[in-house]
Amino acid sequence: RYLDLWQLRIHAVQSQLGPDSFVISEFNSVSCSGRDNVSNTFGQAMWLLDTMLYTASINVSRVYAHQGGPLALQSATQLNHGSFLLYNLWYPVENQNGPVQVFPAYSAYLSVSELIGGSTSLQTANIFPGRQVNGSSITTAEGNPSAGQLSVYRYWDSSNAKYPAKLGILNLEMYNSTATYPCLNVTVDFLAYLAYPGQVATARTMTAPGTDIKETNVMMRAGQTFATGVAEGIMVEEYHSLGGSALASMLKSKQR
Repeated sequence: RYLDLWQLRIHAVQSQLGPDSFVISEFNSVSCSGRDNVSNTFGQAMWLLDTMLYTASINVSRVYAHQGGPLALQSATQLNHGSFLLYNLWYPVENQNGPVQVFPAYSAYLSVSELIGGSTSLQTANIFPGRQVNGSSITTAEGNPSAGQLSVYRYWDSSNAKYPAKLGILNLEMYNSTATYPCLNVTVDFLAYLAYPGQVATARTMTAPGTDIKETNVMMRAGQTFATGVAEGIMVEEYHSLGGSALASMLKSKQR
C-alpha cells in the first residue's frame, strides 16, 4: 500500500529524468533500527523479498535496505542503542544485540539475485493479485486469505515476452512455529506460462517452520542453510510438469 502511494511520483520523475531515475535510498521494516522478533525473523525475509520484487514491478530502479551499526549522535532511547541494527542481514562482530550470526533476511537477497541477477534486459510484472485500474496491486480486501496471501511475479526477457523465463511465487500468509493448527497449502497452476506442453519447470524453495523463526540454521533455501553466510548442505531442486501444477506450501517462495 505504501509503495503504491508513490506511483504518481515515480512516473513524474521518470518522465522528466529518464526511466532509471527513481531510486529509494533507504528502507526497512521498522524505523529507528528495527524491532526484535520482527526485523530479525523469517517473516522479515519474506516481507523484504516481496517488497524488493514489488518495487521492481512498479519501475523503481534501485532500492537500498538500510544496514549498519550504531548511528552518529544516536539517541540513548533508540531501540538498538550502541549495537548493530536489528534488521541487519548479519552481525559481523559480537555486540549488545547478539553474537556473530546471519539472519533469515540474508536468504531473501540470495533469492533476488537469482531471480533478477545482473540482467539488463529482464522485465518483471506482478501477475497476482495483479493490477487494478489505479495501478495498485492491493485489493480492497487487502488480499484473499483463502489463497494463502499469494504474490506472483513474472520475469521475461525482451527477446521472448510471450512466456516467462522465471516465476517468483510467494506465500505470505502468517504462520508461526508455535501455531497449534496445520499450515495452509495452496496449489498454483502455471500451465499457461509454459512455452510448450510437457515442459519441465525447475523450482527452488525457501522455507522455515514459521514467520517467527530467527535461527538461520533451521531455514532452508533449495535444501541448504546459510547460518554462516555460506551454503551448507546439498542443493535440492524440484521438477514440475504434467499440467504445470506446483504446491506452494505455507511460507514458501518458489522460483523457476
